[in-house]
Amino acid sequence: NGRTLNVTDSIKMNYSTQESNINVNISGNGTINCGSIAIGSDASFSKNVTRVCTLNSSISYMNVNGNIFIRSYIGNNDKRRANGVFSHNGGTMVVNGVINFINESYINRTSFVFGDNSPYLISKGLNLFSLPNTGNYTITLNKTNSTVEYQRAEDQYVYGPTNYYNLISSVSGVKTLQGAVGVRNLTIKDASNLTTAYNITGNSAGRLEINNTATLTLGSAYTTPTFPTNFTSGNIVFSPGTTVVYQGVDQQAVSSTPSAYKNLRIQGGGTKIIDGNIRVDSSLVLDNARLSTGAYAEIILGKDVTISAASGSFNSSEMIVTPVTGRLVKEGTQPSDFEIVYPIGANAFYYTPLEV
Repeated sequence: NGRTLNVTDSIKMNYSTQESNINVNISGNGTINCGSIAIGSDASFSKNVTRVCTLNSSISYMNVNGNIFIRSYIGNNDKRRANGVFSHNGGTMVVNGVINFINESYINRTSFVFGDNSPYLISKGLNLFSLPNTGNYTITLNKTNSTVEYQRAEDQYVYGPTNYYNLISSVSGVKTLQGAVGVRNLTIKDASNLTTAYNITGNSAGRLEINNTATLTLGSAYTTPTFPTNFTSGNIVFSPGTTVVYQGVDQQAVSSTPSAYKNLRIQGGGTKIIDGNIRVDSSLVLDNARLSTGAYAEIILGKDVTISAASGSFNSSEMIVTPVTGRLVKEGTQPSDFEIVYPIGANAFYYTPLEV
């Protein structure tokens, strides 16, 4: 308790010849620093059974400088199986490399799962997981009060599709989501940019926070994902320096669920259409794309907002489309607050800006 154990090489859990399940526990209030973790060795056993061989970790803090290897084997026939499991039950674990799933046979199953005591996993590698070439695998990351934080100080992949409880994108670099995910709470902070071509499903009881100078980027050249769904307006918090980017191909819905965007960037071509009234407080950038009010909706620009075109000057490809029933509203308390160019037009063929 309270002590630090430094292991220069690997922590290894070898399988024995016994036919029953194997459980090994690492616990306590101290710290372990190790080079890697290796679960599993090829051990023969005589009965046709499936053994589950589990390394349980609940130590307060564990730092793995390299990779984690979880291996599963078969005996002299595929009815004799030893399946490896890493169960992160509690405490904080930092993985600087990759968690590798290795199955000897198509019949094996290798697992990485969370336990019930609020485990916290920090990933600093390019990828969190390397999936097996054969066989099956289980990944469980959504136990109540559990957290996965992607903390690499450069570009990084965020594992998906899966479900998280708390998902955090931090430090810096582009964090690219690899599939659709469900989350209870989503936090994007520091200078990181969480970028997704897939939908994010939130929770009405959860919270979405973008802090510091972080960015949420939605869309790709092939997809038009929505703003994260199910979060309520009252549980969405954007700090002043944050940005939301809509860059889906052609048409994409710009969500009216946030009470206010701080910095909003519209790019990726085509026309993005608001699905209700939206508010922008700091800046609106049009980058080779148009933003449309749609029908009976308003784009409200705060007192100190700036509007700009990425090309340097507004045009029919970088404009705000205001159909007959849509409105662009500018707030202000003195005449100078209204002295800007309003890059409006009824549609892409009728760009008719107004300058005050």
